[in-house]
Amino acid sequence: MNTDTPLPPNTIRDRTDAPHAFTTDELADLGKKLQAFRREQTQVEAQFDSTKADYKARLSKIATDQDDTGRKISDGFEMRPVDALVTFHDPQQNRKTFRREDTGDVIREEGMTELDYNLPLFRNKDNKDATEPELPAVVTGVDDQGDITEHANAEEPAGTPLGDALDKVAALSEAPLLDLDLSNVTAEGHLLTNFRKAAKAAGWSEPQIAMLKTQLQSCDTVSRMKEVLQPHCNPIE
Repeated sequence: MNTDTPLPPNTIRDRTDAPHAFTTDELADLGKKLQAFRREQTQVEAQFDSTKADYKARLSKIATDQDDTGRKISDGFEMRPVDALVTFHDPQQNRKTFRREDTGDVIREEGMTELDYNLPLFRNKDNKDATEPELPAVVTGVDDQGDITEHANAEEPAGTPLGDALDKVAALSEAPLLDLDLSNVTAEGHLLTNFRKAAKAAGWSEPQIAMLKTQLQSCDTVSRMKEVLQPHCNPIE
């Protein structure tokens, strides 16, 4: 623009916006910028979702910890691991009692399980299970409360209540281990729901699920439920 050219009367020079038709090269450059902005938007949205999920998980953990702390205050105690001595057939046949090793105080009493009878102290010198005598004698089964029951006939026929109970116990001991992390479970309903999902995923049958569920529901604390369920779970690395 020639600034030396004289201007007409009542006229000044200034700058203002006016339409500009993009060239082919300019349009190509704008297209590249648009693609870059879209890539950046996708990355930022992914980072936002990740951050949002992280904060949601943190809030959930805070809520769980808060509920757990409130329960401890309300109960006035919490369950903690201690060294214990377990005496079998105490205080009566087919039951066992847990006592603190340091003080001797009774922790709890419950029915003996099939796994208890497979312990070395219940096995004969020939390594046969002492609960499987050669001659007819007392045999054991598990009732709906998870307690051991007795029957005087060692040849209990199939189809009877005791025979069915023994079949269920054997089936439960053969069930695949569960992929289930019990460390963060603090509610009974949550534990039962997670157990059922894990059992279904592992291929457990409905009778197997019902058998262990009955034992879990007979427990008086979540900690005790975890103890019953732990032998059926894969170790968490």
